[in-house]
Amino acid sequence: MKINNQKGFTLTETIVAMVLFSIVAVPVSIFFTKMAVMAKEGDRIIAIAYAESVLDETLLKSGEAYDYDKTVQLSAKPFRVVRSISERDQMITISVKIYQNTKTLAELKGFKPRG
Repeated sequence: MKINNQKGFTLTETIVAMVLFSIVAVPVSIFFTKMAVMAKEGDRIIAIAYAESVLDETLLKSGEAYDYDKTVQLSAKPFRVVRSISERDQMITISVKIYQNTKTLAELKGFKPRG
């Protein structure tokens, strides 16, 4: 009676296991990559919406507006908001920029007549 006492996997079994792992790993990695891209775009959409609200608020104010540089919390993340106002001839230019870390996520400009 011959006893087969070999331990381990054959080359064929190893290749089959690697193929099965690849079949599962590729879609999972694609899913997580898409989720990361969507999260970054979500931050950009939030920044644009906030910049629009700051610009609209400034355009609708009839009083004196001023430049500012402040940090606000949007969706539990810090964003830097920079508003600058300049006057030229009879026009007032309002510029709003939103940053996350050092990256510019949104930049909007608005104009209104002076006075």
